[in-house]
Amino acid sequence: MISYRLDFGGLFITGALATVTIAYFLWQAVFEGSHVQTLRGFTLAGMVLYYLLVAFTERIIQGSEFGFLSQDIYDGSLTRYLLYPLPAYLYKGTIYLAHSFMAILQMTLGLGVFVFFLGWPSDFTFSLAAVCMSLVSVLFATVLYFTMQFFLECVAFWAENVWSLAIMLRFSTYFLGGAMIPIAFFPDWLAQFSKLTPFPYVFSFPVMAFLGKLSPAEWGRGLLIATLWIIAASFCNYAIWSKGAKNYTGVGI
Repeated sequence: MISYRLDFGGLFITGALATVTIAYFLWQAVFEGSHVQTLRGFTLAGMVLYYLLVAFTERIIQGSEFGFLSQDIYDGSLTRYLLYPLPAYLYKGTIYLAHSFMAILQMTLGLGVFVFFLGWPSDFTFSLAAVCMSLVSVLFATVLYFTMQFFLECVAFWAENVWSLAIMLRFSTYFLGGAMIPIAFFPDWLAQFSKLTPFPYVFSFPVMAFLGKLSPAEWGRGLLIATLWIIAASFCNYAIWSKGAKNYTGVGI
């Protein structure tokens, strides 16, 4: 993963820098146009930090990126995973989490640079407890996103291209998960609807936990809901994997 250091560091720096720059100028115009210092509990510095955390969370939860299973189905290399003594689901999940762990290290470095130059926003509470809650939350978010993406990858047993499904999942997660705009700015009906989906527990939940915006009760309730979604998605994955593996020929395309 780090053998090509320029790519590894370049993607990290340019991605985070682009996100923060766009968020700063966009929300600066919003704050100036509203003639206020705070919007829905966010200052301008707090909003920039929110989007920086979203950018890091995106890299964490995406793990080894899309195609980690569908490509193996298309070229026939899935056969070797079926012969391993370790279940393919667990094997792929382990690789996925390894990529996520490297992204966590990047997040630590990026946040250190942010705090060093800009300081910690006054509207958020920084504490060791919040950091621990966030790390646990982002772990659950990564597993949740993996289970949802695994289901779409398995569609490759029948379809020649599942790329469009990945885009649909990513857009839905970005929009309803609070990555494009914090859920606090959603209309009430949309905010309530998003809570019925797994998406807020991928982006908004771990970010707000890091910012100290979640009480222990809210945090525990969020983990419970995320766990229920993970269990439900895992059952669906087992069903589609069991059926799809019977169609697999291993000849590639």
